[in-house]
Amino acid sequence: MDKFSRLFTWNSPTYSQSWPVRRILQSIETRLYFHDGQWTPDPAQAQHFPDSGKVIEACLRYHLTDVDLVLQLNPETAGVYDTHIRLFDHALGA
Repeated sequence: MDKFSRLFTWNSPTYSQSWPVRRILQSIETRLYFHDGQWTPDPAQAQHFPDSGKVIEACLRYHLTDVDLVLQLNPETAGVYDTHIRLFDHALGA
């Protein structure tokens, strides 16, 4: 794998596939990460969603509100970068 590919690929022993960006959900209140209907404190154990449509499906299926969609990029040389996007904030619907 060349340097460019390694820079934009997530490799984790607990996550067998490589993705340029991991899409995971985090509770705004507890800061725990979502995994198949449960919550974990470990972002490496969080469920990865292959696209934003699957994120929305999971939110609807599990009635998730007040969560952030975390876009996680893991360049090998510089650590993990997270971008948080607010989803389903109750304050907006009030």
